[in-house]
Amino acid sequence: MLLSVEELPYGWSEYPFTATGYRVNFSCRSAVWSMFDRKQNEFWMIWTDVFPACVFVFLFTVNESCSLLVTGLYLAVILSRICSGLYHVFNCVSLRANRTLIKLDQIGICCMAMGAPWFFALVNQSYLWAYLCILLSAFSCCLLIIVTDSPLLQPALCFLAVIGNYPLLHIALSPAFAMAWRLMSLMAFNGFLLGYTLFYLGRFPECLLPMGTADGRFWHSHVIWHVVTFVSQLLCVLTTFLRPSRS
Repeated sequence: MLLSVEELPYGWSEYPFTATGYRVNFSCRSAVWSMFDRKQNEFWMIWTDVFPACVFVFLFTVNESCSLLVTGLYLAVILSRICSGLYHVFNCVSLRANRTLIKLDQIGICCMAMGAPWFFALVNQSYLWAYLCILLSAFSCCLLIIVTDSPLLQPALCFLAVIGNYPLLHIALSPAFAMAWRLMSLMAFNGFLLGYTLFYLGRFPECLLPMGTADGRFWHSHVIWHVVTFVSQLLCVLTTFLRPSRS
C-alpha cells in the first residue's frame, strides 16, 4: 500500500515537495517487486540507478585497459549506482531501514569521488597524488556516515565535491591537454555542479510547482539528478578509451 506524506510514520524520511507514492513497511520481497510499480514515487529513481550500473559494467568488460586506476574508476562509478539503487529499493522495509540505509546512499556519493584518482594521476603526472586522493575519499566516506543527521553534512559533501571535481576543472582549463580531454572534463564538471546545486539541493523543478505535481514523474528533481550524474560519470568513464597523453 502506498501512503501520502501526511500518513507517514513519525521519523520517516520524505522527499521535499513530494506528497504521494510512499512505500511503508514493505517486506524485502515486496520491495523488490515494487521496482516495477510505476505508482510509487521512487520508480524512476531506482531505474536511473539500474540502467547506469548496467552500462558501466558493459563498458568495463569491453575496456582493454588493465590499469589499477582505470579499474578503480569503473568500480567507483558502479558501486555508486549500486549503493544508491539499494537505498531506493529497500528504504521502505522499516523505519530503521529508512533511517539507516541513507548512509549507504552517502557511501555511494563517496564512491563517485573515489573515481577521481584516475584524473589526479593525469593532472599531476604522479601516482602519489592519486593515492592521496584515495585516502581523502576514504576519510570523507567515514565522515559522511558519522555526520549524516547533523548540520555538518553539507560541508562534508562540499569537501567531497572539491576532491572529486578539482582534477576535472584543472584538465578542462589547461591548454596542455588534448581538446577531447578538455571538453569531456568540462562537461563532466558542469554536470556534477549543475546537478548538485540545481536538482539535488534546489529541488528544481518541483520547488516551483504545486505540491505533489512531480510525484513519480521522470522529471522529478531527484531523477534528473540521477540522470545528470550518470551522463557526467559516463563522460569520465569514456576518457579511459582515450590515449592519456597531453597535446
